[in-house]
Amino acid sequence: MEVPSEELLIEWPQWSEEPLKFWLSYLDPHHTSWRDLVRKAKGRYRVEQDYREMKTELVVDHFEGRSWQGVYHHVTLVTLAYSFLVLERLGNKKTSGLTLPTVRRWTQ
Repeated sequence: MEVPSEELLIEWPQWSEEPLKFWLSYLDPHHTSWRDLVRKAKGRYRVEQDYREMKTELVVDHFEGRSWQGVYHHVTLVTLAYSFLVLERLGNKKTSGLTLPTVRRWTQ
């Protein structure tokens, strides 16, 4: 059995005296470019930022139901609403600051 190779990715800016971050990767270096590897490593920040926004704006973590089906429906609807808000921000300069409270005011 072949042991997978590991790649060590280090973020070490020229101005810094020591490295800032480290990542270990098991992706095949012959099939993954360095650019893709860096994009995947840095992509985690965007996921964390999106989750934080879903918690603050759309209260994804405030579900008090008792079934997995209820949790699934709640998370699905919150994700759909968040996707709508992100697409509106990206596609329309007038709604670039669109938030859920703003949408609520429009619909009342």
